[in-house]
Amino acid sequence: MTNLDKLNKLASNSSKWKDEAQKRKENRAWQKHSQKIAIKVLKALREKGIKQKQLAEMIGVSAQQINKIVKGNENLTLMTIAKLENALNIELLFTKNESVIFQKEYIPQPVYFNVYNKPKTVSQKTFKYEKKREIYSKNMICGKVG
Repeated sequence: MTNLDKLNKLASNSSKWKDEAQKRKENRAWQKHSQKIAIKVLKALREKGIKQKQLAEMIGVSAQQINKIVKGNENLTLMTIAKLENALNIELLFTKNESVIFQKEYIPQPVYFNVYNKPKTVSQKTFKYEKKREIYSKNMICGKVG
């Protein structure tokens, strides 16, 4: 077997590191949130003097599940988060100072410009600007971007 054959064998596509790297990249977003929740849970456990096994019994899961949660490696469901919040009497998703603001649906109002009967005192630059604003306003009303 030549050195080239050995190298090709080592560099084959059967390697798992590419797959694992891709999974880490895909999971990066939810893992950040999971790690933040893990820190809050660990802090609450220390402050209240509760063991992980006791927390597991309180919310009806295994101790291994709690261990995964506090390591920040678990993709938590809203039900599990709610159980943790109730058991530890803490806020995991929103703090008391945060509030969710629901805004009324924004409906753009049409803006009308007198483009064709321009006054004599308006410069050509201003006229072009107003023409663009009229087109922009029409596009917003029609749902077009730009």
